[in-house]
Amino acid sequence: MQRSMSKAYPLIVAGLLAYGAAPGGFIAAAGAETQRISPSVLPEGLRQQWNDLRPSFNEHSRCAAVWDAGGDAARQALKCSIYMRMGSEAERRALAACEEFRAEHRLRAACRLVMP
Repeated sequence: MQRSMSKAYPLIVAGLLAYGAAPGGFIAAAGAETQRISPSVLPEGLRQQWNDLRPSFNEHSRCAAVWDAGGDAARQALKCSIYMRMGSEAERRALAACEEFRAEHRLRAACRLVMP
């Protein structure tokens, strides 16, 4: 049993790698890397929100922003997860709230993480 399993192992690994390399495989399902931006790139209204929230951040706080090129304040959002214990969970929640706003307002721009 041990011997046959060791021979099958390279085939299993090769199959997983082939599946992961295929479009829609588990590697693609993990999601593309989210763009990270500086607060200085934000439009003026979002930058002001960032500066207002910044004093209450801890080391695990994360924010995600989305805006249209038109500059309409109603089509801009800065979604933050502030009082968190884990940075990855704060990032996930901020991005989820941002994606919800993006879908609701039918924005084309992608949500971006704001990193100081």
